[in-house]
Amino acid sequence: MRDVWGPMLTAETFSAKYKSENKDFTLKEIISTVFVKLKETAEDFLSTRINNAVVTIPACFNNVQCQAIRDAGLIAGLNVLYIIIGSTAAAISYWLNKRLTEVQNILVFDFGSITLDVSLLTIELGFFKIVAITSDAHLGNEDFDNHLVNHFAQEFKKKI
Repeated sequence: MRDVWGPMLTAETFSAKYKSENKDFTLKEIISTVFVKLKETAEDFLSTRINNAVVTIPACFNNVQCQAIRDAGLIAGLNVLYIIIGSTAAAISYWLNKRLTEVQNILVFDFGSITLDVSLLTIELGFFKIVAITSDAHLGNEDFDNHLVNHFAQEFKKKI
């Protein structure tokens, strides 16, 4: 399984062009910049100050990567209250929408741009237990796109 996030979250710096000059940024700085923009947008829309956040992550993130997300939140002026796996967030949404009262087993497929995360959760009285979770870093939307492009490129070559 490829780990696309690990190297990025542990790399020292990335060089990027910013306002016509090359600068080095850490990934935490880049993520915190995104958090700042999201925070500003939410504050403008809600006309209130935002101090706390709940952040979703891919199932494949480890503790070091989660800490990098927390650190980026702090840099952006956010207290990251919870870090939740994306599929768990989807199950919470399902539970809130259905107003479930009995025990339910939920299977969640989270097709991201790079990975597919699949989780089996049990929901009982508002408590969520992850029964099983897996991630495939070779089955995201980009992979589908690439296979389609390759397929139709071959078909096109056959016709010319």
